[in-house]
Amino acid sequence: MLTSHEQDVYDNLPVELRPKYLDKLRRIKERDALIVAGALEAVECARQGLQHERLNRMRLNALNKEAAFYPLCPEHILDKDKRAFTKEQPANTDIYLDYTNPIRGFGGAVRQG
Repeated sequence: MLTSHEQDVYDNLPVELRPKYLDKLRRIKERDALIVAGALEAVECARQGLQHERLNRMRLNALNKEAAFYPLCPEHILDKDKRAFTKEQPANTDIYLDYTNPIRGFGGAVRQG
């Protein structure tokens, strides 16, 4: 069973290439079915509280993606003005509330004041 896009590609192929295209589609669909079956099995193992090799890889991939976009930097390496803000050390809002000294933005435009 071909999708409409696959059928359009198949119809526009030369006759001698059509069997190769169908074989490639069959292999892709088999591979995708194995991936989905493995993921579903891993989710079922997670629901039951069991370990699964694919579940561990899925979690590691998620952690790696998160770490790539949000790397944590140790506090002692950061400058004091770049450290995380706390109740004792609130965000530096006095710069944005100072309307006597204009702050220049992109292209020298005055951002406020």
